[in-house]
Amino acid sequence: MGLNFVRSKHKQGGRLRYALFVQPFLILLASFLALYLIFFLSVNRFMNKEIESAVEARFNLLDTLYEQGESEGDLVGHTIDSSYMIVDEKGTLLYLSGEDEEDFQEEGQELLQAISQHGSAEADEDNELELGMNLVSLLRVDEESYFVAQKTYSGVLQGAYVLKSSQSSQNFQVYALVEVSTFQELLGTVNRVLLILMLLAFVLTAFAIYWTARKMDLAFRNLRDYISLVGSRKKLSTVDLILPYQEFKEVKTSVDLMAEELVANQRSQQIFFQNASHELRTPLMSIQGYAEGIADGVVDQQSGAIIIQEEASKMKNLVDDILLLSKLESSPRPLSLTEFSLKDSLYDLTWSFDALAKEKGLVFHHDFPATAMDIQADEVLLERALSNILSNAIRYARTGIWVTLKREASGLLISIANDGPEIAPSDLPHIFERFYQGTDGQFGIGLAITKDIIGRHGGSIEVDTSPLTCFKIFLPLSHS
Repeated sequence: MGLNFVRSKHKQGGRLRYALFVQPFLILLASFLALYLIFFLSVNRFMNKEIESAVEARFNLLDTLYEQGESEGDLVGHTIDSSYMIVDEKGTLLYLSGEDEEDFQEEGQELLQAISQHGSAEADEDNELELGMNLVSLLRVDEESYFVAQKTYSGVLQGAYVLKSSQSSQNFQVYALVEVSTFQELLGTVNRVLLILMLLAFVLTAFAIYWTARKMDLAFRNLRDYISLVGSRKKLSTVDLILPYQEFKEVKTSVDLMAEELVANQRSQQIFFQNASHELRTPLMSIQGYAEGIADGVVDQQSGAIIIQEEASKMKNLVDDILLLSKLESSPRPLSLTEFSLKDSLYDLTWSFDALAKEKGLVFHHDFPATAMDIQADEVLLERALSNILSNAIRYARTGIWVTLKREASGLLISIANDGPEIAPSDLPHIFERFYQGTDGQFGIGLAITKDIIGRHGGSIEVDTSPLTCFKIFLPLSHS
């Protein structure tokens, strides 16, 4: 399965331009063919119904005359007119409706001959209709077309019809004729015009689809090349990118934002490594200097060892921050959730910083409720996040640090404020970014770590600068 996945992953897909053109082209072609077929079938069905109606009406009138000798009905109201002719048992034409005497014999004989030839030949099922007990067949006489139906009457001929009689009766063949040449010519003309119009519309639509597909393909190519330039860190200010559609422009805007973030991130990393190198170089030089002084006997061993220990501790904290941030970003581990008292944890944290705060003349002010404030969280990570904020507060505070804890609707709100200088407005949007070092900042790692840890707990962190610089942390009571 793994091998098949690799093969399918590297299998090249089709060109976008062809996909954008071929699929709509096939759908359009199928739609036009379906419309033409529906129109053709609908017209033929209508014509067949009208032919059947005309033949049935003709025979109904002849049946009435056959039974009663007279009829009050007529054939008015039919789209297609019909005629008929009467032939005796010997095949002699006796009557043909609607014809002058001069045309009677000539046209009647042509029709009889066509009927005779049709009867002796195999039936054409595509040109036959079933009408009750009568078979309606298509005949072609010269350049005209007729649908013909036949019925036998036994009686006596009364001029234009056969009358039922019990004496001296003989069989007569009556043929109902529906001339459809004009209708077929009109249908053929309509079909040709419709086909031309559909073909013209098809060509124009196909051209429009092809042109749109070509523009989209060109836009994708330009966007691909532009993204390649972004990936290769080329200068983009000189690139004249023309995109015809708003969606492509939105993608370009997203790519530009991504490029700006990449450049800013790269610049922040460069600054961070420069600062980290400087911060590591300073304690290293101090350690080296005091170690050499101890070796030469010019520095008291105990005082030198204390300074070496302090500088090594600074280096260790920096390296620990770098490693922790790397772990949080590259391979985030699951939280080790336990239930503990957040109030007690804050007391412990402030106590651990109390000696450092007193050295700077700072005082911790606590505002905690009397009730227990238990929370479900990763205690180790959460203490690390809060320690970063407390250490920053100690670095900038003038006289004191105010730590507040209170219960909200669905969680707990921690506020850590100090009366130090206000955060610069230019620094405020970036203080939680990785490697961003604000005014008098150190490494640009601590607050990034804090935000990541708070986010992993489903919480949020924000900062206010008036009247005090105050970090507000919201944590849900439980975390899944």
